Amino acid sequence: MILPRLHRFGAFAAAVLLSASAGRAAPGPAVSLAIIKARVWTGNPQRPWAEALAVQDGRITAVGSNGEIRAVTGPETRIIDAGGCSVLPGLIDAHFHLLDLNTTGGVAPLSLRYMAGKKEFSEAVAAYARTVPPGEWIFGEGWDERKWGGELPTRDWIDGATPRNPVWLLRGRGEAGLANAAALEAAGIGRDTRGSPPEGIVRDRTGLPTGLIWGGPMELMDAVLAERAGEQAGKSSEAIMARLASWGVTSVQHSGNWQELLIFQRLRRENRLLVRIYAAVPLPAWTRLRDYVQAHGRGDAWLRWGALKLFKMSWTQAPVLDRSGRPDRWSSLPTEAEVYGWFEGATLAGLPIMVHAGGFEILKIFNRVNDSVHPRDPRFRIEHAHNVPPEWIRLYAAAHVIASVQPPLLAAFDRGEGGGPPPKDLFPCRRLLDAGVKIVFGTDSVTATPLMSPFEVIALAMARPGPDGRRLTREQCLTAYTRDAAFAEFSEADKGTLEPGKLADLILLDRDLFRSPAETLPSVRVLMTVIDGRIVHEAGSEPGGLR
Repeated sequence: MILPRLHRFGAFAAAVLLSASAGRAAPGPAVSLAIIKARVWTGNPQRPWAEALAVQDGRITAVGSNGEIRAVTGPETRIIDAGGCSVLPGLIDAHFHLLDLNTTGGVAPLSLRYMAGKKEFSEAVAAYARTVPPGEWIFGEGWDERKWGGELPTRDWIDGATPRNPVWLLRGRGEAGLANAAALEAAGIGRDTRGSPPEGIVRDRTGLPTGLIWGGPMELMDAVLAERAGEQAGKSSEAIMARLASWGVTSVQHSGNWQELLIFQRLRRENRLLVRIYAAVPLPAWTRLRDYVQAHGRGDAWLRWGALKLFKMSWTQAPVLDRSGRPDRWSSLPTEAEVYGWFEGATLAGLPIMVHAGGFEILKIFNRVNDSVHPRDPRFRIEHAHNVPPEWIRLYAAAHVIASVQPPLLAAFDRGEGGGPPPKDLFPCRRLLDAGVKIVFGTDSVTATPLMSPFEVIALAMARPGPDGRRLTREQCLTAYTRDAAFAEFSEADKGTLEPGKLADLILLDRDLFRSPAETLPSVRVLMTVIDGRIVHEAGSEPGGLR
């Protein structure tokens, strides 16, 4: 394979810019980057193919013929002869975990999910604290006061056992947390600290914080923890982002927790992001996200937030009780009305929702919310939409639900990890597309699977037949990785296709992807990755090195 030639051409006497729609020339400055003699797949169904494109100031300025793009170059234009290889929109991994829940530096978070009372709660924290060096933050999650009758914990439960370590323990749904005295001091929360809303910092009769914090004021605690964990987590995520860029991934959609969002914000402030991030936080804390968006907006083109994630759960008409009439320690399920309230409230607040492995009941809630709230454009999503019976597809289409699919995870069904033979309705992507349902692709890396090249993922998806025997085409797989993935995060006006005016996120491959045998796709190499008009990966150089 002859690799594309990278060189500069001389300037034309007068540089021109192409009209965004009709291809007409108009006077303007020379562009900074031009790729010619390429097989450009734009992702735009109205104009899917072109020979060349031009970039200036982080945006695509023109897409057209070789002659049209040559006409807008100048002495400082970097011109790349692609030699007939493919140029594609930057790929978007629609389900990724750039960080995991371990934000405290190498020690797994303390799980309080099954704590059934004050004594057990306190002893668990004390035992954990004995394993942590002095001064190290202790981060835990999962407690729920309903498992022990409703008494809310206070810092008195844990202060005696944790004099040397700041402690921050999130409630199971993520909308509240418990801090010990050392953590309150580190976050600057005291008698005179104001919260937003004021009742977010719970106080005793004397005005001292009890350690229990709800809603907005949790930002004070999360910011301290994120700062503590930020440097180590930042280095780890930078290495992953560099690898993603070398594989042509220019954006990821990350679902995690508040600390991770704050770490991403730190990386953004320090200009250390190598790929774009769309971040989601837990749905039960939707009121906190609503207030946060009102106060801080939704980010920018590099880091955006405002989405909510819910793990698949069951619910009850009333709280589950044990034989003594108390809430069952093994089941603190929300009521059906409570779950619906989360969906309705978040949708009214304009916060899109994605649900982990949601099934028939979740689809009915989506349709119910559409009928009662009439949202303009909710873009509900179901993650891991792998086993979808035909009757569910009708509900997907009726509620305009986006199906988020991770082809690498299908191997688990093949191995019988679901407890039996593969479901008969596994991977019905062609049926979903026929019904007008958008599909997006992701990997669920790094926590569930090893990092995998998107071209390996596309090869898996193309090779796998659906329940009706039909397979996805290359174009359908690429659309799931580009245009529809951008739509799923409300970014279709800025990325997902190669069109004038859109962000200059694009990749150059080592071959013509559309004329290569399907079995060779896993070996595809990305010669160049461009994000925001900057080269962040170039074959033969260190991945992630900015030019």
